[in-house]
Amino acid sequence: MRQIFGFIEGPYLHAPTPLTFELRPSLPAAFMVPGREYWLTNLPYRGSRLSLGYLVTGGDALTILIAANVPRRGGVVEARTKREQISDGVRESDEIGGRNGEVYIVELRPDS
Repeated sequence: MRQIFGFIEGPYLHAPTPLTFELRPSLPAAFMVPGREYWLTNLPYRGSRLSLGYLVTGGDALTILIAANVPRRGGVVEARTKREQISDGVRESDEIGGRNGEVYIVELRPDS
């Protein structure tokens, strides 16, 4: 789970809000077939259930799919470039553009 899918638990100082973790997709070349999807589903994490997926879109490009069992506002920062993607509202799932081999810091927080 950590070596290929790249799910790394986040810091626990602010638990339980926000739900913070890193995604470091490291899919082998044989997995990088456009249209293929890879999922971790029903992952228990800090009192929530997460589903995390990668949709291969071509080359090293991925769509990163993030869903939680409760609606949350999502924010993702690409660690290397500091490029930030934030959901435009509270929802149960988000899709963000990404690349295999990069590091993404994910924060899911309730809208309050």
